[in-house]
Amino acid sequence: MLHRPILAAALAVLLCFGFLTGYVIVTTGFGPLEAISLLVLGMFAFGIVGALRQPPE
Repeated sequence: MLHRPILAAALAVLLCFGFLTGYVIVTTGFGPLEAISLLVLGMFAFGIVGALRQPPE
């Protein structure tokens, strides 16, 4: 029942961090820290979305 608002909030946070990472990549260029940031964002997105789309019964 509360999974949809939590999913929406988690996705909003991920989108904000993704936007900020993209902004840094555009303004300063792509480097190792940006690659790590994208990797961490991907892992968070995979875990959060996977956990919330398959709730326990």
